[in-house]
Amino acid sequence: RQYHFIHDHARWAHSVAAHTWLHRHSLVCVDDYPAASPDLNAIESVWSWMNRFIQRHHPASQQQLEQLVLDAWNQIPQS
Repeated sequence: RQYHFIHDHARWAHSVAAHTWLHRHSLVCVDDYPAASPDLNAIESVWSWMNRFIQRHHPASQQQLEQLVLDAWNQIPQS
């Protein structure tokens, strides 16, 4: 079985050690797509949704921000 590894163009991913390890474990690097593609990286949509949620509530302190992050995380739409 062959696996494909999608990375975000980080420097470590282009090192000899990384390429050797990936090759040894039959992983093919896929690096011909945008690094922040929401189609391939679902968490980008979650971060975007959480950011909008928090910005709408205008946190005034670190404590409020932390609570809003928790609230946002618990209210992420499953769709």
